[in-house]
Amino acid sequence: MYETAIEMLVSALCAYLATGLAFGLVFAFAGVNKIDSRAQGAGLGFRLIIIPGAAALWPALLYRWVRKLPAPVERNPHR
Repeated sequence: MYETAIEMLVSALCAYLATGLAFGLVFAFAGVNKIDSRAQGAGLGFRLIIIPGAAALWPALLYRWVRKLPAPVERNPHR
């Protein structure tokens, strides 16, 4: 019984990571410019660095990309 639940959990995690990696690659080279205008003209190094973060946070980034939401503006005393 536990083996089945653990196998399902591992399978779900693998699916999440595989989807995230695919999304991260596409996002790093096509989508980041849509969300953050400051990323335009960024080099290959920047794009490679953001792939792991984009892979981990792909649901939130996909939401922002599809909704065409602009980059958040910080509103704190240091701005």
